[in-house]
Amino acid sequence: MSALTGSNCLSHPGLGQLAYVKAQLSSLARRPTEQLRPCRLMTDATEQPASVGHARLLATDVWYMILEIVEEETRPVSDLDWDRIDLGRQSHPMLPFILVCKAWKAIATPLLYRSASYSKGTSLMKFARHLASYQSNSGSVGDLLHHFTYWSLPNKDAQSSVDLVVSSSPNLLSFIAAGILSRTMVQLADTSTLSLRSLNVTIDSKESITPVLFSIGRLKLLHRLTVKQIYRPHPEDVNGVEPPCLPQLRHLDVYISGYSSTSIMAYFYQGQYSLLQSLVLYDMEDDIEEALLHFFRSNGAYLIRIDFIDETERTLFRSLPTDSLPALTHVALVCTVWPTAQWYSRLPSSARHLHVRAYMWREDPVEFLVEHLDAEVCGSSGVPFRYIHVDDWSWSDELENWSESTRLMVGSAQRLWKMRGISLLDETGLSLESSLKPLSNCTLLDG
Repeated sequence: MSALTGSNCLSHPGLGQLAYVKAQLSSLARRPTEQLRPCRLMTDATEQPASVGHARLLATDVWYMILEIVEEETRPVSDLDWDRIDLGRQSHPMLPFILVCKAWKAIATPLLYRSASYSKGTSLMKFARHLASYQSNSGSVGDLLHHFTYWSLPNKDAQSSVDLVVSSSPNLLSFIAAGILSRTMVQLADTSTLSLRSLNVTIDSKESITPVLFSIGRLKLLHRLTVKQIYRPHPEDVNGVEPPCLPQLRHLDVYISGYSSTSIMAYFYQGQYSLLQSLVLYDMEDDIEEALLHFFRSNGAYLIRIDFIDETERTLFRSLPTDSLPALTHVALVCTVWPTAQWYSRLPSSARHLHVRAYMWREDPVEFLVEHLDAEVCGSSGVPFRYIHVDDWSWSDELENWSESTRLMVGSAQRLWKMRGISLLDETGLSLESSLKPLSNCTLLDG
């Protein structure tokens, strides 16, 4: 591919060429800077596109849209190095564009700061100091940060850096972090009440949960909420905290273990989430069941998916109030203990999709899954499923690298379809039959 210049990539005609331009720029994001050349952009929406050969220049807002897609698709997971810019290794995808010319810098700079993901405390500290002190032409760069992730358990310095990022970023849309302190949650609610849509935090086990609960209750625009606190060492009375009312919430995932876990979990299940669509349930004590039934009756009208995650050897399967779950379509299991055919048959008739995993944490996991499907699904006429999704299985990969596990799954897929009309789908949504169609030899279907 030739170097990107104003006469080839920056001048393809019309919005119909956006896909082509985006592909060019995605490649450019990984290219040495010396191959990039300054190009004129249309800065006035009323300006008429100038002909360049047989093509036209695109307006600035269109270029922003293209670079925005590039930033999302080529966003690195690794840390940025704020000591130096090294284009010879993986770095932020917007850095090459900023170095092209002033016009491109103006477009790419907001995207440079839109997302920050870190796993190292040293890099996080550099970024936090930069965020708090640097001013761009449009003001504080902290205003540009929309998505923040810190993957590691923070030490004292890293916790202070997370606090600094939160206090400097009033427009956060999503926040993901582990080992968070209560003060960070209070600061997040103070700073991002009017912007935050997605929150995924693990609270430090020694921290008081009460300030966290008050803070969550203030985040009325949340669409996704994941909160965990593991091995709490001290009891805590949360009865004085009003249950949350989050009218925009679509996804809820809460897990608390240790002292006062039952009352804290009950706090969340007593909340109001009128638009909730997805719920993650963990193994829990029996005395939480009443609060859970209240939860389904109050918030089950639009619930589409429930994930059952068993964190211990105890089973978590209970009868669901089917009359309160008219829209339930997907049931997902990540468990050490499988439910019975009777439990499956008590699910709402709308539950057409079952999600399981082939490679669980046990000996011979595929054989274990196949035995369960044969005994509890093929052997029962009351199951409502029409599709079983194996979310960590690829038919194409397994058929290419044939093994005993492949043979077992092929047999299971055939029996499910023949006996119950159920399709066994892989992680991409393909059935065995669909995966075999491109092959010239389909004798596997007969074996």
